[in-house]
Amino acid sequence: MMPVTTTGNQLDTGTIVPTALPVQTPVRSGSVLSPGTILKLEHHVSGESTGTESIFGAPNFRHSLFGVYGVAQPNMVGLETTVEMIRLKTSTRDPLITWVNGREEPVIYIAGRPFVLRLLTQPFRNMDAFAGISGPRLELVEERLKEEILDEARLQNNMIQVHVEDKNTVRPCWLTASNVMTIKQVFDQSSSSLVYQRIPISRGQWPFDQFIDALLSLPCIKSTNDPLVFSCGMGVGRVTFAMIVAVIMRHACADSGLSSDQDVKEITDDDTLTLKALKCLEQAIHGTSSVQWIMERGRDKLDSLKQAIQGDYKVILDLGRVLEDGPRNKRLVDQIIDQCTFFVCVFVLIFTNTKSIGAGIINLREQILLYRLKGLDPNDNGSYLDMALGYLERYY
Repeated sequence: MMPVTTTGNQLDTGTIVPTALPVQTPVRSGSVLSPGTILKLEHHVSGESTGTESIFGAPNFRHSLFGVYGVAQPNMVGLETTVEMIRLKTSTRDPLITWVNGREEPVIYIAGRPFVLRLLTQPFRNMDAFAGISGPRLELVEERLKEEILDEARLQNNMIQVHVEDKNTVRPCWLTASNVMTIKQVFDQSSSSLVYQRIPISRGQWPFDQFIDALLSLPCIKSTNDPLVFSCGMGVGRVTFAMIVAVIMRHACADSGLSSDQDVKEITDDDTLTLKALKCLEQAIHGTSSVQWIMERGRDKLDSLKQAIQGDYKVILDLGRVLEDGPRNKRLVDQIIDQCTFFVCVFVLIFTNTKSIGAGIINLREQILLYRLKGLDPNDNGSYLDMALGYLERYY
């Protein structure tokens, strides 16, 4: 089959073909597309949520309060569909949509699909070389990456070698180097009513003050009329936290919404708390059932787990006591956290070189408990406890 391409904002159907073609394997020599690096196709099939609105090419799309949205890295068709979906959900005829991308690694679009720069030896991990990079600097890196892709393709009959996921590894394929664009170029040409911002944050780490300050400095952060969209690789951890911050800020500025004491309710249903606690246990422990684990340790241990699900940690409760209207504000934050929560299959890539896939809920309170329980494993070197502390810091 010959590659078929289109122009404009359409998704190119440039065929990815196996490496059996008589094209020499590239020896990369660029400053960004350097030796040992690959272009890995963004892959979300196993990581898509079953509880969110389904948009082709834009996994894990969901809508929270006050016009705040979250989504994974879309392809070009998914971007167009997402923008149109948001317009349909907005009362304003032609809303100004602000889109914040939290990726901290170079991403390039080829034939309408996003590819991320990775090391061949660590294809499922972000490259450490870009940790802490600023948004403007990262966009310059992506411009250079685009140039080097086109330079390499000129030497190979307009073909570029890319990699696609295949179970727990990646395999090389060839792709026509058509419509090569940076993320910024994709968004800039998408719509005149779309404002693109790049605010990088490291995957699997709690946000630094600079990240939160950057969110709070967005002109639209206090407006409940203008849609605000957050995206990252999977649209899971970083996006969920950013959505929570945005909803809290917009709630504080809104004249309606979650504004009365009747609206702010604490999670008190015992059955719900028990199910959530047992679910965290099932994810964390191995070799025994959650019910057996509770029976061996007593009813008091289950009560402690339910308190953790409610976020009743000593440091959090102490903070609530010294803040004005602290207990009510805690309940408000908990309600917003639950609103931004969604079911998703999570790729657990941190601290391992393999992918462990499990059903989970991206919820700050529950993530604290989950990693605290994982930290009980005698083989843990403290990494899980560091994760629990990171989520606790976000919650605080």
